[in-house]
Amino acid sequence: SLRTFSLAIDRCDRESRCVLYLDPTQSISLTCTASNAPPSMTLKWFNGSKEITEGIIKNEIIRQNDNSRELTSRVSSVYGHPASLTCQAVDPKRSNDDVRFAHAQVEMTVPMIETLPSWIIVSVTLAGCFIVFGIFLLIK
Repeated sequence: SLRTFSLAIDRCDRESRCVLYLDPTQSISLTCTASNAPPSMTLKWFNGSKEITEGIIKNEIIRQNDNSRELTSRVSSVYGHPASLTCQAVDPKRSNDDVRFAHAQVEMTVPMIETLPSWIIVSVTLAGCFIVFGIFLLIK
């Protein structure tokens, strides 16, 4: 019988599919986790249809209490541009029906330039106008 296992990407809040908006100036890593994974299961990352083989960090935790196995696989870069990342859980000893996927669509955002709040800008502008008007009245 097929084992029940869960597959999720950390930034997707346990959903199997999500869209992430990231600042391209910051580094990123995404971790895919398969909980209660069968013994021969492996995790793979894809960008579109191309398998990612570099920059992957894998880990395995076997909990002795309930004999469960947790696999993690972390991809540490998204290549600085939008990406369609997929984590695939596959067990070569089982049928293809047991293959599962988790997807993260990565979109880049424009970094926000810190500005003053608009009420401060309006206040300073109005104060400047009153000062100029007052000086004009004094001169006249």
